[in-house]
Amino acid sequence: FLGDFAVYLNSRMQFKNALICNGIGCLFIYIGLVIGILIGDIGEAKHWIYALASGVFIYICVCDLVSFRK
Repeated sequence: FLGDFAVYLNSRMQFKNALICNGIGCLFIYIGLVIGILIGDIGEAKHWIYALASGVFIYICVCDLVSFRK
């Protein structure tokens, strides 16, 4: 979270606004945690969660590799 805060400040955002944006980002982490715990208790949903997570990681890897080709 410190890295995000440093990026906000480096992009010439005011200290107060950077603190608010960083706090909102942290809040979404905990909301995602609660949603993940609730959905994770459903047996069939685990397969979809694994598929979605692996798809996101593959997408990130492919985008990173494509950026090197340019």
